[in-house]
Amino acid sequence: MNTGQMPGLRARSRLLVLFVPIACLLASAAASASDIVSDKWVGSLRSAQGRILMDRGGREVFGRTGMRLFKKDVIHTGDDASTAVVFRDETSVRIGANSDVSIDDFAYDPQTKSYGLQTGITRGVAVFATGALAKVAPESVAVTTPKGTIGIRGTRFTVKVEE
Repeated sequence: MNTGQMPGLRARSRLLVLFVPIACLLASAAASASDIVSDKWVGSLRSAQGRILMDRGGREVFGRTGMRLFKKDVIHTGDDASTAVVFRDETSVRIGANSDVSIDDFAYDPQTKSYGLQTGITRGVAVFATGALAKVAPESVAVTTPKGTIGIRGTRFTVKVEE
């Protein structure tokens, strides 16, 4: 064994030991950053009190503060529950107890001018405060109830659906 090569190998090993974790951290940060701008998630639960269940493609998931939301999610609140949803365009929806609210569609991409927010409420109370979508494409925002569809033109409003 050539002892002249040992210090160089040790130095390279030390560099690898430092480089690999740093590279992993950077890759993880890049993945998180791309997920933030990804169009896969449409909003998040800003607050969650009580029993909140999400129907996610037939799978039940407990809702919690900070949870990301996706197209086709359905939010069910229990007797003692309430939540607040904030979409990526800053539209907010406060959902009261004993409510069922679906996220039927969402698109907000100013670069491609792709806009739309369709939600449905089949039971309960929801208070909406529109965000950027209602300003740039008000005709693309709608709330469906069992009795009809509400077109939004940029405002705050409450929807109550009784059984």
